[in-house]
Amino acid sequence: MQVTKTMKITLVAAAVLAAGVVYLWRGLAPRPPEGPDMTAAREALNRKDYDAIVGQVQTKPVSEAGAYVRALGKLGLPAQPALNRLLDRRNEPRLEVRAKAATALNATLPADQPKDAFGESVKALVESLRRDPAHEVRVSAATTLGLSRSYETMDDLIDAMNDEQIEVRRAALAAVNKILCLKLDYNVEDEKPQRDAFLKILKNQWHDEKYQSKVVGYYRTGRFKTVYRKYAR
Repeated sequence: MQVTKTMKITLVAAAVLAAGVVYLWRGLAPRPPEGPDMTAAREALNRKDYDAIVGQVQTKPVSEAGAYVRALGKLGLPAQPALNRLLDRRNEPRLEVRAKAATALNATLPADQPKDAFGESVKALVESLRRDPAHEVRVSAATTLGLSRSYETMDDLIDAMNDEQIEVRRAALAAVNKILCLKLDYNVEDEKPQRDAFLKILKNQWHDEKYQSKVVGYYRTGRFKTVYRKYAR
């Protein structure tokens, strides 16, 4: 049987039509929900029953707990108290989950809004940055403080640039660079005496009233993306 040009066109059209039907069916077919079911968490947040959420996390294996904590951060500001509790080693002994909690807090601390220096989430992150024995948690805390532009914690981040773990030093340096919109000429691999000397100068500069007022002013007026390298000395 000889295949004519018309038959070829018909076959191609039929194939295209079939593919379109399959594509449409897949698009309209119900999809399973992505991520963990957060219905119980939303109800607990509405009741402000944060201990219930901590209890839910504690019963899950690490992989499931991490996904649950990430989803919790996406619930925004109301989830902050629960995430703060999960940063506390007395509530969550697993470092992987604490690190996820520190990261999840980034979603609840918008970079375009000034932070309360004494807010519970900022205090919880600083506490983790300074005292958590797991360097992975300290790295996550430093990263979140940088991404959220928490300039109020600059002294803590500068101190973390001298952490005993190089990964923490890198994360703290990245956070300071992000907050100041600069790229500091600081080598995290330098010996401690060299790091001490650099950070002493940096901290003195940060506490210079003229310099700090410029930085803080840009944040409070929402112009934090401006590069203020010209104010550095």
